[in-house]
Amino acid sequence: MFQLKSTVKKSDRNHDHWELIFLPEEKWVVDALFRDCNDLAPLDNDLQQHIILYARKHGLAQLLYKSNSVSQFSQPVLDELKRDFLSIYARNLLFNQILIEILSLFHKNGIEAIVLKGSFLSAVVYENPAFRPFSDIDILVREEQADTAWKLLWPDSGYKLVKQDATGHHLPPVMFRGATIEVHRSLFPQNTSYKIPVDVIWRSAVRDIKSGLFSLDPCSQVLHTCLHTYYNYKMGGIRLGWLMDIRKLMEYYDELSWDDVLSKAHRYGIYEPVTLILSLYNILNPAANLNVPLKGRQKRELELIIKFARGTGEQKLEYSYSIAWERFWNSKGLKQKYHFLKQLIRNDNAGIKRNVFIRLSYLFRNTFRMFFQKIKDKL
Repeated sequence: MFQLKSTVKKSDRNHDHWELIFLPEEKWVVDALFRDCNDLAPLDNDLQQHIILYARKHGLAQLLYKSNSVSQFSQPVLDELKRDFLSIYARNLLFNQILIEILSLFHKNGIEAIVLKGSFLSAVVYENPAFRPFSDIDILVREEQADTAWKLLWPDSGYKLVKQDATGHHLPPVMFRGATIEVHRSLFPQNTSYKIPVDVIWRSAVRDIKSGLFSLDPCSQVLHTCLHTYYNYKMGGIRLGWLMDIRKLMEYYDELSWDDVLSKAHRYGIYEPVTLILSLYNILNPAANLNVPLKGRQKRELELIIKFARGTGEQKLEYSYSIAWERFWNSKGLKQKYHFLKQLIRNDNAGIKRNVFIRLSYLFRNTFRMFFQKIKDKL
């Protein structure tokens, strides 16, 4: 069994260091939602608005509305939070109905499907469907059935018009009953450095007792969330809502231990990115008592993650190109590298053609911006 190392004194010093970084509205949200603090300082009107904006950016406003600290807000702010809550509640209920319809359609056609990410978390893991906002429905199917599943959602000739990423983890998004659907054939692109083996995913998948949905096993749920958060960080964006997912998953699967998670992360070769994200989670929620030693490079990355966590959560082009080049170098053989580079240069989805020389200039410009940003981050 993989064992956590005890670093309590060092962890306390690190915790004090990170506490000084958060702005008042950021620390208030973290204290209220990740640390369940009940003795928070009273709020003036300006700080209330900053808190609401920050919580919204990170997908936490709905949880804030139902938290024990909600009494600190004025009535107009409470009304605003209530409107947000009811809006997300109605949308998520609609999306969950659409999900059931899709799963029924797949079942009738002999397609086995695993429900992923926000669709599963909202319907099953969180106490209320509104607590976990999500914008699309993610479903994993076996690779050999992915094309069939996609065509069931878009039965006309549209499938032929859309260019596909041959090494990508999902087919192009498709609209179905007003919802965006992503049909996945794996959890991560084939040519990323870190991923959970898809054959392991299918062997360990379980039927959730509460909902009856076919889902990832508990350990894979946490690892998938960590890697999803990690790759979004590598593209320049992070949302604290994804860290809340980790907390809710560990509460829902109360038999799951951190030793189980880290042991499998080590076995799958994803230990470094998983421990990096869990270190951030431990800063937000010290009660997790998850003290995992980080390497020097990871400590610098952790500082950058905190910087992103204070932003909007949106991805940034100067960072996302690092993932594109990672996938290029990990592509097997010259043929795959050529096709991936061609795909990167050309943007001709849905028949939209662009001048190749213009695309090349974009490629070189954005690659230069990527290197400049990496140098800037190290200064």
